[in-house]
Amino acid sequence: LAVADLPASAPLHCPALRTARDSAKPMAPTTRHSRRHVVALLVAACARGGILAAPAEWVDADTPEAARRRVINGEEHVLVFSDEFNVDGRTFADGHDAVWTGLNGEVNSNKQYNAYNDSLAYTRDGVLVLEANSDDWTSPFDPTSVRHYQSPMIQTWNKFCFIGGYIELRARMPGQANIGGLWPGFWMMGNLGRATFERSTDKIWPFNYDHCPARDNRRANQFGTQEINACDYPQGRGAPEIDIVETMPGNFAYDYQAKIDQGICPPASDETLELIATRQPFVCTSVQAAPGQPKDAVERPTLGCAPANYTAADGSLRTEYYDAFLPRRSNYGDGGVYGTDYQVALNYEFYGDEYEPGGQTLHTDAFSACTMLGETHFDEFHDWQAHWRPGDTGFVEFSLDAKRQFTVPAAELTQDRPISFPDGEDAGTLLGRRIPEEAMYLILNVDLSPKWGWNYCDESQCDCCEDCKLTRCTTCMQTDAQGNRYNSRLWLAQLCAQLPARYEVDYVRVYQPEAQASSETLTCDPEDKPTAAWIRANRENFTPRGEAEPLKRVVAGGEPCGGQ
Repeated sequence: LAVADLPASAPLHCPALRTARDSAKPMAPTTRHSRRHVVALLVAACARGGILAAPAEWVDADTPEAARRRVINGEEHVLVFSDEFNVDGRTFADGHDAVWTGLNGEVNSNKQYNAYNDSLAYTRDGVLVLEANSDDWTSPFDPTSVRHYQSPMIQTWNKFCFIGGYIELRARMPGQANIGGLWPGFWMMGNLGRATFERSTDKIWPFNYDHCPARDNRRANQFGTQEINACDYPQGRGAPEIDIVETMPGNFAYDYQAKIDQGICPPASDETLELIATRQPFVCTSVQAAPGQPKDAVERPTLGCAPANYTAADGSLRTEYYDAFLPRRSNYGDGGVYGTDYQVALNYEFYGDEYEPGGQTLHTDAFSACTMLGETHFDEFHDWQAHWRPGDTGFVEFSLDAKRQFTVPAAELTQDRPISFPDGEDAGTLLGRRIPEEAMYLILNVDLSPKWGWNYCDESQCDCCEDCKLTRCTTCMQTDAQGNRYNSRLWLAQLCAQLPARYEVDYVRVYQPEAQASSETLTCDPEDKPTAAWIRANRENFTPRGEAEPLKRVVAGGEPCGGQ
């Protein structure tokens, strides 16, 4: 936050604010904040104990001293952000909080059944509660648009962002471990895109690509799908995504052998079958990148199947996907991308997304693995962590209770990759992507979507509706092969019975190496990768429906900081 433009008469009771105002460089003319807005943000942050002294201006005063420094991989790190949620009664409606903003309204980015309701995020008994329920929501803009679930999303977009660090969430997952249907998340996105605001992310998400491919290499790089590209701008930019927590509860075990027997997937070795074995509940961790391997490229695996062998144009035998992430025992343990403290499997159900930004099909890459969970992760608090180091030698490493789950090394993204197509034409090279280097922000949410843990429903036999209040949605009696009657929608009845369910967060903390932490790594608008001018020029793409501005002004409570 720029403070140099604060008037000298501003009643700043916190010494750190006065010092920052007197010593900071002038506010750039491209910033979107008015003086009143900046004063409000700073004073509100001060009121919650947030501004102490750079680079600790985002550190919660309630964070214990013992948690303000830690050694990570032998390197001294300092706490640069924390929210302990110790103050009961906090609310997160737009304009209520200096750090987080709650969203409202229907969302379609993942075919959600829920609408967002910012009142379902609140603090109580020293934790942040994110509550999902089965109450109907009706659109204020269209009374025929009704969602049968409500849940919250809060995000620090354009308030708190950072570049690199060690991120830790202490949380308890919502609901019961063996009942599917909920989708709790903790993730990050680059500030050039605002999560769920699809006009802001169109042709922006999840690009981490800075090349202008030659004309004869454009098909391999899906040229034309990146708005801020290195052919038209000084550098290629985007809003990359890192998913730290995407938890899928339930009691289903995936039968990969059945897919082979049915001809859906090609045969796999015993080693592959053992290593990709997946059962609910689990949590998936991912780094998403664009452009990805094109969908019709022979190198891209079939969605829902493990990577298979194929014969390349030169006659050599190769394997789809990326060697480092293949389900091989050599890719586990020291020197491999998969940890061995948990049962961790390649996420063969998610190699990336397919969508049509600007009418042109884009296929992204997802470097994703799933870690099997137990009842303890829903009954007790656990630590969910990601270590993000940008740069050519960087990585993103995911851990649970400080035990490694999965690592995405920079070398696997930056390496150029050959791309070929079944028609034998337009073979080329997918140029390297990067470990995210954009300023990124934090997101916490709960969704309900048929894309995530909802059982298959046979529409020829059942009314495949999702409303908990209708018996025809929660009951569909069928007969199994042995002649036994059963309710194939029992799982939905169980989901409905446990609502409201609460995703509880004890704290969120971010650390950075002591030598790195500075105002340049703790900003949403860094000098080398600015975002403010882009957001201002495309303001309508970041603005909630019915609102005049992307973010409302945050107003402090009016009491001096520190009781002065």
